Amino acid sequence: MNLIVDGNDDVLKALSTWSHISPLLRLAVFTDDPELRMQLWSILEGVGEAAASQGGLSDVQISELCGYIQKCIVDRNDNMAIASALLFGENFVRGGSQDASQLTSMVAALAEEYHDNEIQPAALRFIVSSSEGLGYTKEAVFWQRMLRWIDSEDEGMRACAFLVLGNATRDDTAASDLIDLLPGLLPHLRASTPDSVQHALLGLIRNLSVLLSNRPALYEADIVNRLDEMGVWLPDRDRLGSVQGSAIVTIKNICRDNVAASLTVLSALQQSLLDLLLRTEDQALRWEATRIFVNIIRSEAKAQEVWQYDSRVSEALADMLRTGSKHALLVNEAVIGLTLMVLKGRLNEVKNACEREDDSGASATKILGSIIQGETGMAQEVRENVETFRGLLIGESRR
Repeated sequence: MNLIVDGNDDVLKALSTWSHISPLLRLAVFTDDPELRMQLWSILEGVGEAAASQGGLSDVQISELCGYIQKCIVDRNDNMAIASALLFGENFVRGGSQDASQLTSMVAALAEEYHDNEIQPAALRFIVSSSEGLGYTKEAVFWQRMLRWIDSEDEGMRACAFLVLGNATRDDTAASDLIDLLPGLLPHLRASTPDSVQHALLGLIRNLSVLLSNRPALYEADIVNRLDEMGVWLPDRDRLGSVQGSAIVTIKNICRDNVAASLTVLSALQQSLLDLLLRTEDQALRWEATRIFVNIIRSEAKAQEVWQYDSRVSEALADMLRTGSKHALLVNEAVIGLTLMVLKGRLNEVKNACEREDDSGASATKILGSIIQGETGMAQEVRENVETFRGLLIGESRR
């Protein structure tokens, strides 16, 4: 056991096969010796991750494992043993089979009953893992419990519910049904909401925004201003990168092909987003925030109006073109955004942004040249867009 605790690779590898795990499970479940039972579950917990990395279990093995954990829960021999059993099981049990679904529902009931001891954290982790692939059915007992947990006073249960519902929204049908939860989610969008709950809640809202038909409801719920009032863009929230990231993706999705939403975001969040771009060292976060402005600029073109932008917007687009030069999507979006800005009369501003060099001497203008020369392997469509944009920069019309 000490070798497992110390992470001895040879021991972990030797024990992490089902031929070794199965008899250990049987003994852990059926022994009457509490000390031995605790030791066995600790061993199983230690090898669980290593075993999972070697491949999943068969349906028969999953059924056997679920049966063992169920018996462990029903017998209530030892709280620590139950917690270890759940931590072991979370490596393998996923929704989809009847056994897994029944066990997940049982563990959810256990989490409610033991909300104030060591079982609950393990139970909640198990629920989040095992609910992946568990189809959403509003009337089912498990899903009714998750919906109740949204308003629980228990922080862990609330976070768990939001995570589980967020996983469910990966299915379009479920996402379409779950948008009806929005009125009940909005009161939780406040700065005082615990960090773990914010992370889970914003992940759920982000996933809801992926479905095109959900976006109008999110905009009409004033999600733009609610996120702003929540303070997600403030410097002291930078430590919550996952929260800011989910908020950014949500705003980006809402702005796409929506003139009203884009104008609202431009008016309410332009300075906050630009300030965040300057502060963050997270390149992926910086790119996603910049893509918000691409969607806003596209909406401006459809509106046939001229909106007011800070000069830092063109700088952000040029920076995305330069730093994201290996990613065709980022290059294409940056070029489209910059092209539309030029067509709206911002040529000098865009040209200055593109010519600005970083410490290594790289610039967006130089990246454009390398793409046109075929040095980056970009698709023909991207190269054509780049050629059009470059022609506008130097005053030529592409023929």
